Amino acid sequence: MALMKHIAVLTSSEIKSILETGKYLIRFYKKKPDFFNVLGIGDTIFFKEKKGEIIGQFEAESVFKIEGLERSDWKFLKETGVVQESDFNEKILLNKYAFLVKVSKVEQFITSPVEIEKGRKEWTIISEQ
Repeated sequence: MALMKHIAVLTSSEIKSILETGKYLIRFYKKKPDFFNVLGIGDTIFFKEKKGEIIGQFEAESVFKIEGLERSDWKFLKETGVVQESDFNEKILLNKYAFLVKVSKVEQFITSPVEIEKGRKEWTIISEQ
């Protein structure tokens, strides 16, 4: 599969975590998101806050996808330190899907290197590399 480029809308706490620790991004979903099957190792993820410009990028060093999220998945996710057990317990009640991206090659931008259309999607595939 070809490497892809994505734009992700992240919360300020997710951005802070990526810029400061550069370790993991975890997301939970009720329905299977469009990009779930195409997000892969080596993909570039540009990130921004809602209604903001792209402020950085990272590469997906590894990608873990969980379908049918259940309590036993906590054993795996607790090692990352990205989500607390109490938050995870709430997430499994509301969500069926999750993905965890191990982040590498984090880079913060002064100006956005990519033109983006204004939209509502929190994750957009923008191209193959």
